[in-house]
Amino acid sequence: METISLQINVGLGFDNFNSFESFLISSVRQGIMQEIKGYLKALDEELSCQFELEHPDYYYHGQVTRAIRFYYGEIQIKRRRYRCKGKKDIYPLDLFLPLGILSEKVTEIAIELSTEIPYARSSRLLQEILGVKVSGKGIWHSGSRRTERTGRACYS
Repeated sequence: METISLQINVGLGFDNFNSFESFLISSVRQGIMQEIKGYLKALDEELSCQFELEHPDYYYHGQVTRAIRFYYGEIQIKRRRYRCKGKKDIYPLDLFLPLGILSEKVTEIAIELSTEIPYARSSRLLQEILGVKVSGKGIWHSGSRRTERTGRACYS
């Protein structure tokens, strides 16, 4: 297990607590996103090595960028792609990542909010609190997909 340490350099040039708080939140998010990017890069390398050993018929075919919106914001990651003639492309890291663009935690929060307040307001709160951009329509679609998968309605 690895330890993640964040170091934030804070000066004295803040006019008020609100600007200081905004700076800290932004700095923590950026630091965590950098650590997660590093972790996912290393995991992609490890999973790709394992995939190459288990599937010699596939060949490496570059990297493809994918966006993920999670609790600390949005991250763009590059993941390795493998091809085999007549078969679907494989991205070993995708076995670890969420199915869609939203993480499961953000999806849960968005759906929970939307059961109490309008989709547009839920969208604005997610942006303000988590720094994650999701449209009201995107929240509705997330709830609909979850209903299809589980057979239970997500909305009250």
